[in-house]
Amino acid sequence: MKSRDKGQPRICIITSPRPKAGIIPLSNLVDVLYSLSSYLYVITGNDAAEVLKERGYICGCSLTIRAQSNIIFEIIQYIFLQLRISYRVLSVINSVDMFVFFEGECLLLPLLVARILGKYTILSLAASVPNWVDSEKNPSLVFRMMKFLELCNYSLSHRIVLFSPQLIKDWHLEEYESKISIAHNHFLDLEEFGFGKGGAKREHLLGYIGRFGAEKGAMNLARSIPELQKHFCQGRFLIGGSGPLAENMIEAIGKDNLGSVSMPGWINHQDLPEYLKELRLLILPSYTEGLPNIMLEAMACGAVVLATPVGAISDYIKDNETGFLLQDNSPRCIIENAIRALESPELDRIADNARSLVEREFSYEVAVKSWQSALECIEG
Repeated sequence: MKSRDKGQPRICIITSPRPKAGIIPLSNLVDVLYSLSSYLYVITGNDAAEVLKERGYICGCSLTIRAQSNIIFEIIQYIFLQLRISYRVLSVINSVDMFVFFEGECLLLPLLVARILGKYTILSLAASVPNWVDSEKNPSLVFRMMKFLELCNYSLSHRIVLFSPQLIKDWHLEEYESKISIAHNHFLDLEEFGFGKGGAKREHLLGYIGRFGAEKGAMNLARSIPELQKHFCQGRFLIGGSGPLAENMIEAIGKDNLGSVSMPGWINHQDLPEYLKELRLLILPSYTEGLPNIMLEAMACGAVVLATPVGAISDYIKDNETGFLLQDNSPRCIIENAIRALESPELDRIADNARSLVEREFSYEVAVKSWQSALECIEG
């Protein structure tokens, strides 16, 4: 990491308590901003508290929340969470110059407290309250509340940081374009995520690794597996992860088809390279994305990626060059394009191109430089 300069800003990173899937994105941001700050404080919680434990040199605090089955309790808990984070903001207000709300688009009260007390606020978005959800067809109180909080924070923040210019359109942020910066905190250990054997030399192992959630299109993938099994008689499938749709996915795959499907549950990050070096094709049929880490990790390990062109994905996956793109994420489209990808004579070339792109674009130095530019905009 770069040496630290006392003239650099003092920064506080704030996130809601995060699950296991949120550890790596936060961990990367902490490492990037540590080298760009003279003092760094982190407010997070739940599984992401691991980031603080692993970095004893980072100041911070961890808050815990529990899943609630009752929507009223969930709303009350979220209000109290905002109060608890606001209290922590007040406790460090004289020690920092700016607050970075990472995936904190709905943390209105803490952001408002920071603004009232004259501190710079940066909203770093890795996702948005899903625009693919039609709020008129799904008029849930939680959805409407989260969308309201999100829009308030867009207006109140001094700066909004996105992974890609494409997200301005995808997330309907055109009216905030004058205060948007493009920066990412993605970088890989390319020794840990080493390139495996060429794609054409791998078995027909297709996979998905991630959250079993509606926004990820996981059910559409599960519904495509029976048909893919008919086409690739010797093919095998890896479905790694966890989430609310796990049982539904097993039902969609069908008990008769589970023999060729491995479902190891949540895969720890240190174990990911072992799986990715065996995969021939990683399928990401998401409805909405920012810039998925698993895509970059697969590209680094030589697994070819087939994904929907949402979020920043199409900035890096070029069809038949660095991967393959889905026209949509319907089961039929997944089936047709998985066959197209696996039967391509260009798999080795595509895998090599993808690895070269990751080496070029996703080093620690590139991530630091992009965030340095974002901070210079707000300091200016």
